[in-house]
Amino acid sequence: MKTTFYNTVIPSSVTAIRNSAFKGCVGLTSVTIPASVTAIGRYAFLGCVGLTSVDIPASVTEIGEGAFRGCVGLTSVDIPASVTKIGVGAFEGCACLTSVDIPSSVTEIGRGAFSGCSGLTKITVDKRNPFYDSRDNCNAIIESATNVLIAGCKSTHIPASVTAIGEDAFRGYVGLTSVDIPASVTAIGGSAFSGCSGLTSVDIPASVTEIGDGAFWGCVGLTSVDIPASVTGIGEDAFWGCVGLTSVDIPASVTAIGDEAFEGCVGLTSVTIPTSVREIGEGAFARCSGLTKITVDKRNPFYDSRD
Repeated sequence: MKTTFYNTVIPSSVTAIRNSAFKGCVGLTSVTIPASVTAIGRYAFLGCVGLTSVDIPASVTEIGEGAFRGCVGLTSVDIPASVTKIGVGAFEGCACLTSVDIPSSVTEIGRGAFSGCSGLTKITVDKRNPFYDSRDNCNAIIESATNVLIAGCKSTHIPASVTAIGEDAFRGYVGLTSVDIPASVTAIGGSAFSGCSGLTSVDIPASVTEIGDGAFWGCVGLTSVDIPASVTGIGEDAFWGCVGLTSVDIPASVTAIGDEAFEGCVGLTSVTIPTSVREIGEGAFARCSGLTKITVDKRNPFYDSRD
């Protein structure tokens, strides 16, 4: 299907909504998808800001990448039990979406499927789903086989069984003010809390060994962070643009600080580089305009702050 119309009733002869079919139709407020449709293509409704609701029929098995990305007016969506795949960023930026129910049929949820859904307060996975769960009413999607939290919302309780916070898990949740990370977590994935501008503090447990690329990118409200002695690497852009961050203690366990890891942290006034650090990436402290003192441990064989 290529031709697009506003307030459309799609005829029953149509079997698929093709890629970008309604992309940018800002005046589209409603669409009726017939039971003949089995797939919603990539970016099919991208940027349809006027779309407030959509009925996905029980014939649909796949919701494509970015299918409803940027549909900021979408308040509810019913994912039928026929759907097996929800694509990457499928509902990204649907800021008015308040709840999501994942049926037992879903076997694949793409990265950032619900990123930026800043109004999302409840996520429920059908208990019969063998691939994902929302155990202990945690308001999050957890991959059952790996115990990785792949998608959460601003009211998430992270269960003690979770071993890692996945990439983009909380990206763009501006209403998230605090997070309690359990001692079971060993890794914080790339962009996990990126853009969580309301986040003011975070306690990283001693179990965490890795802070991924862009993990706290743009968390402008973050004023302090305690990096435990278990962390060996701080990823690229990990704290990029955290303008409220006034101090950071880099533990002696860290061996690498990624490119632009603290770029734009204008509130930082001093930094101490421990003896363990072997690699400091390009622009790691670029544009830290308030930074007046950098001290390198005298025992560090790779860097120094002589004289």
